[in-house]
Parts: sequence; structure tokens; C-alpha cells
Amino acid sequence: MKRLWILILLPLPLLAGCSRFGSYFNTFYFAKKYYAQAERIVTNSASDRLSPEAIKLYDKSIEKSEKVILKGGGWWAGIDDAIYLIGAANYGKRDYEEALRVFDGLLSDHPDSEFIPDALFLSGLCHHRRKEYALAEECFQRIATEYPGFERRDEILFLAGRGFEDDGEDQLALSSYEDLVEQFPKSKHMEATLDRIGEIHFEKARYDSSLYAFDRLAGFTRDDAVYLEANLQAGESLVRLGRYEEALNRYQSLLQGDPKKSQDSPRVWIHMAEAYNLDGRPEEALETLQKVLDGFGQSAQATEARFQIGYTYEVYLKDFEKARAAYQEASEMKVQSIFRDEAGTRLKNLQQIEELQNQAQSQEEVDRDARAEAAFMVAELLYLSSNRIEEALAKYDEVAEEFHDTDIGARAAYAVAWIQYNNPKSKEEGRSRFADIIQKYPGSPQADYLLKIMEEEGGADETLKSLVSRAKEEARLIELAKKISADSLAMAKADSIQQVKEQQKIAAAADTVAPGSPLNRRLPMPIEPGDWGRLGLVGPPPPPASPAASSPGPAPVLSPVPPDSVLMPEAVDFISAPALRDSVSVMEAADSTSAPAPGDSIPLNPAEDDPQ
Repeated sequence: MKRLWILILLPLPLLAGCSRFGSYFNTFYFAKKYYAQAERIVTNSASDRLSPEAIKLYDKSIEKSEKVILKGGGWWAGIDDAIYLIGAANYGKRDYEEALRVFDGLLSDHPDSEFIPDALFLSGLCHHRRKEYALAEECFQRIATEYPGFERRDEILFLAGRGFEDDGEDQLALSSYEDLVEQFPKSKHMEATLDRIGEIHFEKARYDSSLYAFDRLAGFTRDDAVYLEANLQAGESLVRLGRYEEALNRYQSLLQGDPKKSQDSPRVWIHMAEAYNLDGRPEEALETLQKVLDGFGQSAQATEARFQIGYTYEVYLKDFEKARAAYQEASEMKVQSIFRDEAGTRLKNLQQIEELQNQAQSQEEVDRDARAEAAFMVAELLYLSSNRIEEALAKYDEVAEEFHDTDIGARAAYAVAWIQYNNPKSKEEGRSRFADIIQKYPGSPQADYLLKIMEEEGGADETLKSLVSRAKEEARLIELAKKISADSLAMAKADSIQQVKEQQKIAAAADTVAPGSPLNRRLPMPIEPGDWGRLGLVGPPPPPASPAASSPGPAPVLSPVPPDSVLMPEAVDFISAPALRDSVSVMEAADSTSAPAPGDSIPLNPAEDDPQ
């Protein structure tokens, strides 16, 4: 009863404030509730795709948070948490650009908010998702400096490591991961961190370190699937170290109870087969792989087992007929598997290797260059497609020796050096071949690349540098000479074609020249009536007789003309069109450099312009 009276006695403005206060918290309660529900859906989802239901809940959270801000009026307390929730929901929706815009507003308008470190953290995550690793690192570094007690520092270290990996900075990634392991031994990111440490060391062929990381992971996890994976990877590290018996013992320890009833057994057996093969025990490898076929004949692991059987026959037993049969079976499996496709590829490779080997051994039907290319391709297929490394190295050496004076020889010698150099066990042997290849093929691309490696390692002497430089200059001059020769030939050919075209045009003009043109002045002109008397002619020549006249008429009577009174015409040169073409050709041949352009007239003597 007292509570009722107290409420009645409260001033009306205060009651209005309480109403707004309750409305604020009621709305914000639902905003946080929708956000939490969306986060649970995302966390429990087995897919990386964002579900429509989660997006809908994030949108409802944003809508409620915006109402909180609008209803807040002049009361600023609590507005910053609504702004942060809007940014977090946009991050959950993977709208990173909008999330960054909201967080930037929070950082600038509410610099003293308790949500600043969380806003910085999610801003860093947004940049990380956008692969803007430098900006992400700035956000994380600010948290480490200004908020050393921030609870999610382990996640910052893990994300920083992933960013370094994406940038190819594996050593910085390892440093970040090791800091996480040391500073946060109970972090929820511990399993993923140890796995990444092991993978990086394994890829760098540091198998002792990868074994240590995977052993730690196996000892830390309480997840059966993670435990199995860690032990399989630890076994692979032991195999790479040549500790085959230890690897086999570890694999055997994973086969608990009745192996035929465990879905994990096929994977373990396949790993065991690899260890047997590398230990020189291919028959035991085949027996182990057969267990997969007997117990799980139609599974994806059975496809891999058939592929591995073919691989064992091909690489370790050199029984190519049985290898082809196993690959054929694997390629015809109905189960989707990369090993089905790989089996089909290796089946084709075996056929191609056989054909190339026959071609490379032919001495009569194929020329030397073709034999060299075929032999080199055999080595390439052995190494790149079949992983028969020792056979490939032997074939490369054979090609380098037989075709030492060709580009193929340089490529083969380089291939041997490169393969050995990139294998930790034979790195020095491969390195020792560099100088010999550079001296033997100084102008080749292979020599140039090997010299760069030696320079990076600080082992290239000036003699080798000078040798390669000289070879490059010689090659440049040879190419320049070839280019000049080709250009000159092209120009000469173009000139010849142009001359022929001009001659053809002039010849055509001679055949169709117009009356009164300079060319036609050299041809006989018709006799005009005014010239008849001067020439001693009484009249024009009689017309031809009519076809109707059946008898000849009387001959025309001409007045006798004294010989000394007859004026003889000046001599007129008569040149036929073919003769004109011949004369023009002779003139052009005498001076081909000054051939007239199409349409130009031939220069004439001024006297020839006289109408007489």
C-alpha cells in the first residue's frame, strides 16, 4: 500500500521519464535478444553460408536498436550500446562496409564509451574479412596498447596469424600463433592454432617441429575427430622423417575394437599403406589396401584405395599392366572422388609415356630434335604426373647428356638441379650444379634464374655474372641483326612489288592514252584538209567502193605535179603501244630509283610540242 502512495505522489514529469526509461529498456531487450538468436544460428550452422533466418533476426535487431536511438531524445546514456549493436549486427550480416561506417561513428561521437574496444575489435575483423590486413593490424594494435586487459586478445592473435599467412609471411604468423599458445593456454582457439603451427612446419619440411605441434594437439583436444586427425598428421611427419615403424605403431593404435566396424579404419589403412611403400614393403601395402576394398568396397575410401593400388604397382613394383587395371577400376567407380579423376589421368599418362618412350628410342623415323623433345616429355610425365622422382631424375640426366648441345639439354640439366635443390635432403647437391649449368648454358633462361638464386644467397662470383651478362649481350646483338635483316628484306620486297605495280600502270596508260596527250604526240596524226595542197594532194582519198558496184569505174585523173614543187612532211616517229611499253621498261630498269609515280607523264623534247 505504501508503494502505491509513493507512486501517486511522484511528479508527473518524473513518471513520464520512467515511462520512457522502461520503453527504452524494453525495446533494447528485444534488440539484444534477436542478435543473440542470430548468433546462435550462425554458430551452430554446419554451412559457411548465412541462413535467411539469421539475416532476418539481425535485421530485427538493427530495427529495434534504431528505435532505441530515436526514442532516447536528449538522454545520451545507453545510446552508444545501441549504436554498437547495430554495427555488430551488420558485421553478423557480413555487410562489412556498413558495419565499419557505424563503428567509425561510434568511435568519433562516443570516444569514452565502454564499447570502444569491442568496436575496434569488430572493425579489425571487418578489415580482416575484406583482406585489408594492414588496417586490421592497426585496430588490433590499438587495442593491445590502449586496452591491455581486453578479453578477446587471443582471438586477435589468431586472426593476426591468419592474416600473415594470407600475405605469405609464415614466420610472422608462427610468431603470432606461438604468442597465443603461450599467453592463452585455455583459449578456444588453441586447437586451430596448434593445427596451423603444425601445417606451416610440415609445408616447410620441418617435420620435427610439425610432429611436436601435432602431438601437442592430440594431447590437448577432447574431440575424437580432432584427435584422429592430429595423430594421422603426426604419423605423416614420422614417415617424412623416415621413422616408418613408429608411424605404423601410431596408426595401429588408432584401430580400436573391430576395425571393420569403424568408419575411420579406411583412412588409417591408407596411411599405413603409404608407410609400407616408403619403407620398401609394397606387398604389405597391397595387403593393407585390400582390407579397405573388402570392408568398404563402394565407399569413397575404396576409390582412393584402388588408386593407391595402381600407384603401388606403377611406382614401386613397375608392373604397369596391373597398374593400368587398378587405375581403370578406380576411374569407373560411381562414387564422386578426386581419386577417380586422378586414376583416369594416370591411366592416360601411362599410355603417353609408353608412346613417348617408343618415339624417343626411334633412330630412323624421327629426327634428333623430335627425339629430344619426346625424351624430355617422358621425364616430365614421370616427375610431374607420376611422382616417380628417381626415374624422372635418371631420365633428365640421360636427356641432358645425350642432347647437351640443345635447349632441351639445358632444360633437362636445370630440372635435375631444381628438383634436388627443393628437396631438403638433396639441397646441397642441387646447389652444386648451379655453376656448371651457368657456365655450360650462359645465355639460357635457366642460367639467368639460377644466377638470381645464387645472388640472393650471396654465392654468385663475378666470373659467372660476367659470363651471363656477355651471353645476354651476344644474344641481344644476334636478335638485333636478325631483325635488321628481316626489316631490310621486307623493305626490298615492298619496293619490288611497288615497282611492278607502277610498271603495270604505265603500260596500261600507254594502251588507253587519250588523243592530244603528250604520249599520243609521238603517234601519226590525221591529215587536215588545209594540208592537202601543201602535200600536193588534190583532194581527200576516194571513199571505198560501194559493195553494190559490180564493175570498176574510171580511174580518177590527177594533175601531174613537178617533183621539186612537192613539200615533203617532216619525219614522224611511229611507235606502237607494245614498243612504247618496252621502251618505258628499259628506261625504268636503267634508273629504278627514279621511277615515275603512277599518272606522271614522260618528259618530252620541247620541239615535240610544235603542232607541225
